[in-house]
Amino acid sequence: MKVLLINAHTPYLYSLAQTGHDFFCAEDLPEDMVWEAWDDQARPRPSNIHSIAFSDLATASFDVLILQAPGQWFERWRLPPLPTIYIEHNAQPNLVPHYLTDKGAVVVFNSARTASSFASRDGVTYRTIEVGVPDDFSPYQGEEARILTVVNKFKERDLYTRFSLWQRVSMGLPRKVVGFGNPGISERSPSWDSLRGEYCRNRVYLSVGVAFPGLSEVEAAMSGMPLVRVKGAGELVQARGVLKDYLEDKEVAKTDGQKWREWALEHYNIERFCSEWNEVLNSVK
Repeated sequence: MKVLLINAHTPYLYSLAQTGHDFFCAEDLPEDMVWEAWDDQARPRPSNIHSIAFSDLATASFDVLILQAPGQWFERWRLPPLPTIYIEHNAQPNLVPHYLTDKGAVVVFNSARTASSFASRDGVTYRTIEVGVPDDFSPYQGEEARILTVVNKFKERDLYTRFSLWQRVSMGLPRKVVGFGNPGISERSPSWDSLRGEYCRNRVYLSVGVAFPGLSEVEAAMSGMPLVRVKGAGELVQARGVLKDYLEDKEVAKTDGQKWREWALEHYNIERFCSEWNEVLNSVK
């Protein structure tokens, strides 16, 4: 199947590419349209991910169109109507474009929490497909007694990522943030191999964001890293105690990390993800 899309989330598209279809990423779009080129630092480009210039779209043919962000407007492309799938990655009510109702589109939410924040509209099919991650991680070692959190634009998106809560939970403890858009806090990982090394090397993953699990939590768990999930300030004291226990005892961290790995393999494996996505793609073909 030939799938046309505008890339807005390279790591997610890396997983989606495991379905085996050919994905064509539109690039060089007008300035007022939301798009990004494939990010080689985030993930290596699979052979079935292709680039196509905006100027070439009119002469190309596709089976399905996937949109991923507000501002990716189909009408602007002046193409023949295509079956349309809209992926929503964030819990942001009422951002599904109204025109999708007229086109009988399918909306795919990346989590049940995201889905629960949207009001349904007649004429639109809704599906929830939880994230899926290939099991290609090095075995967890945890030799660095340090807390890890992987997040982009941590302070800028505080209402969603809860940077303020993270500061309180991890204050005074050895900690590291990896991600872009975090001036004075962190730098992004230079490659996928480097990021997988962070999961392998650091002792424990601290999760505080509104959405759980996000892609980074699943990746950490898949590597065999233990997670500490904090939903609010009321759990601060208990969470700090658990973090300290892990920082002091690598073997306990390894034992609990194996349980998290089993959880990730059961619920967020790439085979389940691809199977559910292929169902959706085949339903709109």
